Amino acid sequence: MVQAGETHEAPSASDVIAAITDEWRSKPSTRGVLLCGSFALGTAGPDSDIDLVCVTTDAWSRREVRIIAGREVEIQEMPEDGLRRALAYAPNTSNNYVITVLMMAVVLFERDGAMQPLLAEGRKVYDEGPRRPTELEVVMVARHVRHRLHEIERVIAGGDPHRQARFLGDLLLHNIVRFQCHRNGLWWSKANLVFDLLKHRHPAFYAAAGRFLDAPTDREMLEALTAAAQVAFPPASLTPTPYITAKTTPMVDFMGM
Repeated sequence: MVQAGETHEAPSASDVIAAITDEWRSKPSTRGVLLCGSFALGTAGPDSDIDLVCVTTDAWSRREVRIIAGREVEIQEMPEDGLRRALAYAPNTSNNYVITVLMMAVVLFERDGAMQPLLAEGRKVYDEGPRRPTELEVVMVARHVRHRLHEIERVIAGGDPHRQARFLGDLLLHNIVRFQCHRNGLWWSKANLVFDLLKHRHPAFYAAAGRFLDAPTDREMLEALTAAAQVAFPPASLTPTPYITAKTTPMVDFMGM
């Protein structure tokens, strides 16, 4: 019982993490508990949320968000079999949440040594990298990008009464960045991780993307977007040919647009 005048300190992040780990440790279906996000990377601040992945033998995934002492705690329940299937499929796409989780995870609890082999498998898949696009896929996506650049140019030239240019530009940059990662064997994950990789490995592309984000006008935005596309794709693939018109729809939609 709390007596008058008594105060209780709010639980620390470490206390919260330990309590939730103990909670999941007590469940027979739990194979392991992984700490992810900024706390796993050692970059957490006073307002950082806590990200936990609970690996189970259950057949379903479930996400729960709790607010504990003013701090958001995200608990992602994931089946072990599902994680292994996702790893097996990972090379076919550069966009893989599981790779990101396993690359940054700190094991808080594991039953029968189940987590270390899973993390080692994730590291192996990460080191091998995603499947790179074929030459045909590069050409087809470049055509798609070229058509979208022309579309943005037409919107700007028409006065852009509905303010579409910036929206279309944001969508296109997202897909150009994603394809730049895929073409260069980089895993697509959280934006801050992706841009850190691009900054060090592909500075010209990183600079063009930065100019896009800082562009004060739509025209400068389009120029920066075009520069990013020119770095991401072979020059010839962005040049129209007599056999391809502006109305042609790409047969391969490699970026999901």
